[in-house]
Amino acid sequence: MENEKLDKRSLQAVSLTAVLLVASILVFPIGKLVKADLWLPIALFALIDAGFILALFMGMRSQQRFVKLFSILANGVFIIVTSFMIYLLLIANGISEP
Repeated sequence: MENEKLDKRSLQAVSLTAVLLVASILVFPIGKLVKADLWLPIALFALIDAGFILALFMGMRSQQRFVKLFSILANGVFIIVTSFMIYLLLIANGISEP
């Protein structure tokens, strides 16, 4: 196999995935630190989820096979996990509000 260099678009897709992963880890404890209602983490997780969808499409447009495979697997898993977190937060918000 020949060594393929990553172009700018491929690097953007992979780095966006990494940045969004770090952001989602940092947003997770924000509910306990800020003492705000649950809509703040719900909104932040929704924005991060939209970012993972954007990173998925950016990775799919890449020419490198590794970037496409990484984009499908990693972003797919992260979208499912983030959507599940949003679902649980919405259930918790519905239970806690009168």
